[in-house]
Parts: sequence; structure tokens; C-alpha cells
Amino acid sequence: MSDDIKFKDVGLLIIDEEQKFGVKAKEKLKKIKGDIDVLTLTATPIPRTLNLSLLGIRDLSVIDTSPEGRQKIHTEYIDNNKNLIKDIILSEISREGQVFYIFNSVKRIESKVKEIRELLPEYIKVDYIHGQMLPRDIKKNIQEFENGNIDVLVATTIIENGIDIENANTMIIEGVEKLGLSQVYQLRGRIGRSTKKSYCYMLMNENKTKNAKKREESIREFDNLTGLDLAMEDSKIRGVGEILGEKQHGAVETFGYNLYMKMLNEEILKLKGEAEEELDDVDVELNFPRFLPDSYIEKNEKVKIYKRALALKNLDELENLHNELEDRFGKIKSEAKGFFDFIKIRIIARDLGITTIKQDKENKDRILINFDEKKINVDKIIYLLSNKKIMYSKFTRTIGYNGDIFEFFRMYKK
Repeated sequence: MSDDIKFKDVGLLIIDEEQKFGVKAKEKLKKIKGDIDVLTLTATPIPRTLNLSLLGIRDLSVIDTSPEGRQKIHTEYIDNNKNLIKDIILSEISREGQVFYIFNSVKRIESKVKEIRELLPEYIKVDYIHGQMLPRDIKKNIQEFENGNIDVLVATTIIENGIDIENANTMIIEGVEKLGLSQVYQLRGRIGRSTKKSYCYMLMNENKTKNAKKREESIREFDNLTGLDLAMEDSKIRGVGEILGEKQHGAVETFGYNLYMKMLNEEILKLKGEAEEELDDVDVELNFPRFLPDSYIEKNEKVKIYKRALALKNLDELENLHNELEDRFGKIKSEAKGFFDFIKIRIIARDLGITTIKQDKENKDRILINFDEKKINVDKIIYLLSNKKIMYSKFTRTIGYNGDIFEFFRMYKK
């Protein structure tokens, strides 16, 4: 991904674990060479990629047979009962196996480890890993688990990819309702990697959302579904990747038409010798609604508004759009505030040289921010760090801020 790496004559780009890459990262890789062939590999295609394949924009090949000797993973929902969890762990230990316990909360993972240790005999070694540990500590505990010195490894979703431990054949997932369907499928794939029978247990939560109930129904069918089947189910639940919209899905014909018109307009400008100003894209993933309610604007009209909004270059243009909508459709409802906040965040972030703004999955109060290295104000970042206003990870080059994104913008620009 580094700009410093140059290729002499590359002809094939292979992207493994494609679901872990963002759209911008994949497009950057493809720009290595104009006519490069691209092969993406994944057990569970993300909805956007799957949709491109189903539309015929990308070719799709499927391998749906398991390696020889592999047995199906028994998947079951169970009550969150301490005695039952204890019996499951002891059962796996009794056949000289090991256990993954998925608990996706960095703040509470140590207390969960203590709780599990108190549940089990002293001779059973329990330890943990999560994404905010030092890399050397993560590596040490993974190696200890791989060598059989740890019996139960409590982990966040950090183990979703790249872990291959044949002796770990039981997994317990707590808080499954907070995870995506494909994510659960990837996690479950960490077990059953030998000829031994493996078991995956999902702890039930009585207070389930509508989408969580849909996921539960699909998870109960895990034994009969391939990764592609699960990706299809996930697309039904999450949508196929419309940029904005209540259910994050959209009409195929609209997607095709918009793409065609965008490409056509770009070619016309090239022939005229006019260079269209290319706006840097900002990936914003924050936990707030960012759509216009159907009761305010009809769905067909919303698509046009969304397209215009994403092309806005500054806050004055956003204000003009806001005023136009009030003139055409009446006073804007409070439910639409998230839509205008979303567009405002994109515009300000783009001006500041920010490339991604995401909610921390392991700490809902924290926002993770990445800058374009060529545009970041290093002196300002050093000042904010010295005053303990922000956190910084030199490994991911990510800034962490506990607070509102607009507060961060004001603080950074001050």
C-alpha cells in the first residue's frame, strides 16, 4: 500500500481476505497499472463486491467443497449459563483440545477472563488477546496457545483472520448479536481445521433487534450454508452497499445508470480537454442515521439528492442544498439531521486531509481518524498529543479521540 513501492512490470494483483480491505485501498492497488488483472479471494464476499459480481460487472468463481477429511462444524445457540459454559470447556479439555472464547469488548475483557478462571479448575490456563495490546504480547499469547500452554483463549474479533490452530476445536461466542453474519462465519472458521469434530456455541441474548433475529435464523442454518450463501444472507440483512439509504440497498438499474453516466461524463470532459476537479473520498463510518426519511422525500427523488450531496465541494453548497430542500419539500424534519451531519463531516474532513473516520468497534465512545500523510498538520498533532487531547497508534497511524467529531474538527483547526 506504500507509495514508495514501485513495480517493474506487474500483471496480476491478488487480494486475499478481500473483506478486510476498504474500497479506497482496493482502488489504490488497482492503480498500480492501468490494465492489471485482479483476483480477489474471500470466504464471505462483502455485500458491495457480491453485488458487483451478481450484476455481471465482476466474474465470480466458487469453491464450495471442504478439504478432504474436514467435518462440519456443529453450530448451536445456547443459554448464557455459567454451568453450561463450564461443562462445554471441560468437555473440550477432556479430549485434549483447546477453546476460543470470543468476547468483543476491550474494556471488559480482563474481568471476563477473571470470571472464566473462577469458573474452572486451577490447572486450566486461561489468557486473552485484543487489538490494543502490544504486538509482541499478542504474538506471545498466540504462540503460547498454539504450543498448548494456554487452554482457553479469550479474544476479541482480532482472531477473525490468519489464525490456524488445529487443536482448537471448540468456540464460544458471547455477544453474537453485535456481530455481522459474515464476521461470525469468519470467526467460526478458526475451528474445525483438522479431522476432529468441532463445536461452535453462540450465547443467546433475550433482547434481540430485528436484524439480530434474522442473523440468528441464518446462523442456525450454518451447517448447510457455504460462505457465498452466508454472504447472500448478509446482503439481505445489511443491504448490497448503496452509499446512503435507510436499508443500505438500492435499485440495480439506478446503480448501473449512475455508473454509466459518470464514466460517460468523464470521457466527454477528457475529449474537450477539460479536467474535472477530482474530490478526495472520505470513508465515514459513524453510528448515526444518515438518510432522508421517506415521509419527507420520495425514494426516487432521494437518489438524485444523495448523488448531488456527495458531489458538494464546500459548506456553502451544502447550505444551498439545505435551503433548496426546504423550499421544495417544506421544513426539514429532525430525523434528517444525520444526513446533513454526514455530508458536513465528509466536506470538512476532506478539507483537512482526513481519509477515514470510523467508530471504534471495541469502544463506542472513541472515534478513529486517519489522515493523508501528505496533508496532516504534524505540529498540531504533536501539540494535541502533548496535551493528552488525543491518542495515537504508530502501528496503524490512527488517531483516537474520545468525543464528538465536530469537537475534534474545531480543536484541530484552532
